[in-house]
Amino acid sequence: MSTDRIPGLTSPPPGKPATSADDKALSKTGGADFGATFRLQVAALKSQSLQILASSTQASATTNTASALDTLGSASLPAPTQQTSPMAIPGMSATGRITSLHDPESAYRMMSIINQAEASYTGQRNSLTEMRDMLKELRQEAHGLVKQAKNPENDVQTLSTALGQFKEAYNTWISTFSNDLASGGVLHGNQAATVVRTGLRNIVTDIFHGAAHGFQGLGDLGLNINGHDQLANFNAKEFTQTATRNIDAVRDTINQFAMRFEQATTLFSAAGNFIDNRQNNLQRALEFIASNKPALQAEFGLGDPAKPVGDSPPTRTALASYSKTSAT
Repeated sequence: MSTDRIPGLTSPPPGKPATSADDKALSKTGGADFGATFRLQVAALKSQSLQILASSTQASATTNTASALDTLGSASLPAPTQQTSPMAIPGMSATGRITSLHDPESAYRMMSIINQAEASYTGQRNSLTEMRDMLKELRQEAHGLVKQAKNPENDVQTLSTALGQFKEAYNTWISTFSNDLASGGVLHGNQAATVVRTGLRNIVTDIFHGAAHGFQGLGDLGLNINGHDQLANFNAKEFTQTATRNIDAVRDTINQFAMRFEQATTLFSAAGNFIDNRQNNLQRALEFIASNKPALQAEFGLGDPAKPVGDSPPTRTALASYSKTSAT
């Protein structure tokens, strides 16, 4: 694996041997020439990359981040230690750089990327966990709507109230993750989260709900999605007018929609599916970083602390957890 993929680093021309001057320099520095030792270290980290462990957990990550993380694998690393203080790591300055290296800044930037990835992956994992939990709540709302629609004793007002309550639950779910999914948010570009949100929205806006009764989706019952903020709007007056004309058709349409929505939320939150798989990949990446971080710091330096990504409760919790861990 070439170090050409690491920002600020280049590999020597193939087949070019080290000169005698190089050998003397290595001898004087105790083998700390960055161009040689760093290439050997990276070559050892080729079993499986951190980027593969994360499995495209952040599709919008910068090219430099993806390239640098691609060099990190689960192969031979020095045995992890508990040393994280600059004064406790040999050759590390008070600013967190390995001064014995030929190019301490490139190594320091490498560790900065790893620190940022750790915070980002933690934020994604926490946000996806909350999303999965709330999907289960949303599934219960859909199940309740099915029961209401199937009850022949429920009148127009009861059905209108039930559909309005579902709208509120749906909007709560959308609003909770709107910042995370927006540009700059911790889940922006996250395939699992995007697929789930898009899938649920498409079910709500499907024009074939109630087609057998002449309806063109829930819009004919007063339920629509606002294209600007992705929130649902419910016009109770329009629903009442439609249901008064043919309440049985409305019941059947609501039931058809709610059953499909319930099935989708069950699928999305199931073990081995979108969110669960992404969470597992994120967890493996985080475990790799945690178990090897002391050794990585000894090799590259401390790096800059992670910068905040997005602004939501899961993200703030993740960054607080990261800061507490990195300070110990």
